[in-house]
Amino acid sequence: MYFNVDDPDVAATLAMQALCHAVDDAIDDRCTRIRMRIDGAEIEVRYDSGMPLDHDAEHPERSIAQAFLTIHAACHSRKRHLEVGSDLCQIGLAVLNAVCSKLTADIRQGGKQVLMTFERGELIEGNGPAVSSTEEPDETRLRFALDSQVLPKNQPAEDALRRALGDVRSRLPKLKIEMEYAHRD
Repeated sequence: MYFNVDDPDVAATLAMQALCHAVDDAIDDRCTRIRMRIDGAEIEVRYDSGMPLDHDAEHPERSIAQAFLTIHAACHSRKRHLEVGSDLCQIGLAVLNAVCSKLTADIRQGGKQVLMTFERGELIEGNGPAVSSTEEPDETRLRFALDSQVLPKNQPAEDALRRALGDVRSRLPKLKIEMEYAHRD
């Protein structure tokens, strides 16, 4: 793999990729709150804006959200604020998805809702996710675990996450960021 598995911060760097869409929306005040919860190798990211569920112009068989999660650099090239891709995202959502043993994306956006489940980057729900209607507010919830076969030290380091989240806070002081880190003995 192309990661330095001996780098103590690599798991945190990968986990931070889950925030790129939220940060892009936060610049325009579309996202006001991010919550990250770490419990061992299990990571949950939740924020109050929905990844776009409209069809992707380049890949009309997929939603933009699905393109973000499956096509290398799709999240970089479809951002409204390019500095997010170059400054904060580093490697992108599709790479994060590919190195997860499992990733679930539960997205509500503009009255639509979709649940996508991936294993090692591959969508495991038939030919594509079913979109349903919802009256719930926009939200994205990503749940994932970094694959221990790819990254033996797959639990993100708390100090590395706090540093990275502190950098996001300094750039976007109005954005409320919460992190819950469960310590395992």
